[in-house]
Amino acid sequence: MIFFAEHNGSYTAAYKNLFDWCSGIDEKVFRKKPMAMIATSPGGRGASMVLATAFESASRFGGDVKASL
Repeated sequence: MIFFAEHNGSYTAAYKNLFDWCSGIDEKVFRKKPMAMIATSPGGRGASMVLATAFESASRFGGDVKASL
């Protein structure tokens, strides 16, 4: 499970930095792991931007997204 807070329509800087370091070591950082993604934002779109970005990157880096909220 990965929980996201949306910052300006994207990931937080902390998540982006961690992900960049891990994916630099191994591009398939998620290795077909089943994943659930949950995001929050007080904005009008309710974190839909960060979920869309996260879903796209997870599949590109080997993740198997089973659910998102």
